[in-house]
Amino acid sequence: MRRTAGLAVGLVVLLLAGAAVAVPTTAGHVAPAPTGDDAGMASTAAATMAPQTAQLDLQRAFPGESDSDTASIEFTASSNGSVTAPQERTQGEVTFEFDRWSGDGDAGSTNTFTVTQGETYEVEYEATGTSQGESGTDGTRSVYISRGRGMTGYLEADVTYVEPRFGSTDAGSPPEVRFEGADEQTTSVTVEFENTGAGDMDLVRAEASAGTDFTVSTRGAPDRVDAGETESVVVDVTVDEAAREGLHDVQLTLEDSLGNVETVRFDVDVVKATSVESDEPVVDVGNVLVGTSETVPVTIAEQTGYAAVDVSVSDPSGVNRNASASVSGLAGSLGAGDSRTGSATVSIDADAVQHAEKSWTVQLATDDPDAEPESFRIDARVIYPAMFGEPTGSGASYTFDEPRGESTFTREVRTTIENTGDLPLAIEDVSVDSPDFDDRYVSAELTRASDTIPGQDSREYVLDVTLDSEVPAGEHTLNLRFTSSNASAGTQTVEVPLSVAHETELGVDTDAVEFGQLEITRTDTRTVTVSEALGYNAIEDLELERLDGPEEGWLTVQRDVPEQLAAGSESETVFSLQFDTDAEVLTPYEWTYRVNGDDVEPRTITVTAEPGIIEGEATHERLQSYEDDSELGTSAGSMDELLTRLEEKIEEGDLDSGQDISRGFTAAQTFVEFLNATERVQAVRESEGNEAAQEELVRAASAYNTVALYVSEIEDPELRELGQQALDEGNAVLNDEIATQRSYYEDRLASEETSLLEEAMIQRSLARIAVLEGEEERATRLQADADAAFEAYSANVSRGQASLQEARSARENLSGSMLTSVGGTPLLLNPANLGPFDGRRAHIAAQYDEAIGHFEAAGEQETADSIREERNQRLSALSTARTAMFVVTGGYVLAFVALLVHLARGTLAYVSDANEAVSGEFLV
Repeated sequence: MRRTAGLAVGLVVLLLAGAAVAVPTTAGHVAPAPTGDDAGMASTAAATMAPQTAQLDLQRAFPGESDSDTASIEFTASSNGSVTAPQERTQGEVTFEFDRWSGDGDAGSTNTFTVTQGETYEVEYEATGTSQGESGTDGTRSVYISRGRGMTGYLEADVTYVEPRFGSTDAGSPPEVRFEGADEQTTSVTVEFENTGAGDMDLVRAEASAGTDFTVSTRGAPDRVDAGETESVVVDVTVDEAAREGLHDVQLTLEDSLGNVETVRFDVDVVKATSVESDEPVVDVGNVLVGTSETVPVTIAEQTGYAAVDVSVSDPSGVNRNASASVSGLAGSLGAGDSRTGSATVSIDADAVQHAEKSWTVQLATDDPDAEPESFRIDARVIYPAMFGEPTGSGASYTFDEPRGESTFTREVRTTIENTGDLPLAIEDVSVDSPDFDDRYVSAELTRASDTIPGQDSREYVLDVTLDSEVPAGEHTLNLRFTSSNASAGTQTVEVPLSVAHETELGVDTDAVEFGQLEITRTDTRTVTVSEALGYNAIEDLELERLDGPEEGWLTVQRDVPEQLAAGSESETVFSLQFDTDAEVLTPYEWTYRVNGDDVEPRTITVTAEPGIIEGEATHERLQSYEDDSELGTSAGSMDELLTRLEEKIEEGDLDSGQDISRGFTAAQTFVEFLNATERVQAVRESEGNEAAQEELVRAASAYNTVALYVSEIEDPELRELGQQALDEGNAVLNDEIATQRSYYEDRLASEETSLLEEAMIQRSLARIAVLEGEEERATRLQADADAAFEAYSANVSRGQASLQEARSARENLSGSMLTSVGGTPLLLNPANLGPFDGRRAHIAAQYDEAIGHFEAAGEQETADSIREERNQRLSALSTARTAMFVVTGGYVLAFVALLVHLARGTLAYVSDANEAVSGEFLV
């Protein structure tokens, strides 16, 4: 688009008023003459302003399409004020529409604006032309604008109708259509053409044509081709098999909407060739077991039926390690349309990689020069025989919590067996054993199994593994042995871990010990067997602890649990119960004990008992049996009366304290024991003497003191008074017996024939009697005397024993160092030892004498006599040994004399022989 600017020059610009008149212009147009005040300015504007021309290119081939450009006028304002530019003006197929104004440093888009005298302004219009198609003509379209205040000028647009034009075309090289036995063949040709015109092309026709046996069509033709652009049309060509060999002409006709026509011609080359192909482009031999071969049939055929050919077959080619392939029976003459079947063989070496894909290419060639070489592929896959893969297995944990020797323990063990081969793996047998313990202690039962494992697959095997209770605790290994009937697989052993823990259980044969009703002062026992119940581990630090229950000491543990309890062993714990008079009769009592040890669950034992009322009938009878006794009858009668009143008060409910029941009955029963003991004192003294009666007297006094304790605790005044009366009456008899015993021991002590031991024993007896009499100070003194006597006795015995041991030790040393045993008798044979021997013999005799003296001083006469007898025997033996020394010495002298005689005789004989040798007489 070109723009023409005009220069408006004026000295004075006057403000013009009135409407502008648009005048169509052509070449050589004349503007209408202005009138009034505008007359002078019109000539000036015409001389100083030139219009801006819009350039519009309209498509001849596409009527109704438009093109737009900018047209403008410039003017210098003749006066100050407001002007209004026309909104729209039309000339022919061109429309001018107000767009904007600018000038004096300002601009706007409204067609009414204010101007300043002497300033230059530009008013722009958008010029739009609409194509009139084939009827349109080239030229300039112009309108005249005249407004007041100096705004005048021409809006112009140069209109040019542009047209398309076919340029160069290109169909490429002739395509080849090959027939290899098909009924028809199809090819496509892309034809390119160029629009070299200035206008766009409206393509209205694209038609193709060809000769007989050809079918042609077009596709992809564009509707519009822009100026200067290249487009294409595809021609589809279908050739019947009946078409002759050689080149065939095909033409394409192109026509646009303006009637322009372009014809494009190209050739198609028809070729008919034989073709020998394999029925299967890929001959799949399939899986070939490593170390073996597989052969499959292969069929080739002449596919076209055009002519017979001579077929040649190449060796299979391809890079395939540890494998080879071959073909046979395919080469040779092959008739038109005929086929032939041969074979393909694949051999796999023993060291080939499993699942390796093997592939070879076989080329088929013929003597037909037009025929394309064909080929087929031989494929094979390497497979392996059945083989055990890497197994996985989960172990099991066993807790032996049942008695040893009576139980077995079963846990589930899972293992997965893998077949890494490709052929099925047959499982013939599954067995279990362990290197850690005897096989007879383990067994298994399959609960999930498979007889066969497919190739490249796995199966889970679930076994219930049973262990005997003799299996030791700890971490073990279980061998699961899988045996296959496949020679390639053999046997696989799966090692899984087994963890065996031995529990320890503390057992009791009962946790509830019931004494029932137990009479006051009666003693009863109950036994609880405590055991280690399982038989695997010992229980350490075993203890029995009382948790709660009465603390009066009625219930005691007579036999406690051991500190350690061996595995599977048991021990009897004995509870002893005796209620005293503090116990409430007919009131249940309960104790709780806990048996515990290291790493065991503790056991609780509950002991229950109830103090029962003492049966009074037997006690009545025993008290009344002393009724005729002159010494004990009175006190027995008073205690019997206490028992009777107690029973009456119980029946009447007249007792304020329930404990009086047990205290009263116990006092009566114990008083019977006092009466019996006192009676026995007299009887034993008469039959066995005072010393034997001493123990009975102590028992009688002890029973008496016990009765006194019970009576003192009775709260009922009447009962307490009756009890005290019986005690006072019995005390007189007891004191008489004590006095008798005291008198006896005092007389014994005054005797001068008493030994140290006897003195100590008498002093002790007198001390006990003093205690019975309540004379504590005197008892202490007598006990001190007894202790002193015992110390003197012990000192003498100790010294006597030391002297005895010294005598025996000296005797042994003497025998070992100086005496020689001859025929079992020790003898002193060395005269040089006589002096030391006599000294040691005297020492031994002195030590024996000291031992005898000490034992006699201690009153141990029997021991002293025994030592004296031993002394005499030992000294007699030593005298014999000493005497033997003199006998042996005499023998030595006689032997020496005999030796001298023998030597003298030998010397004389030697001298005689020597003389004979010198004189020669021995030769005569």
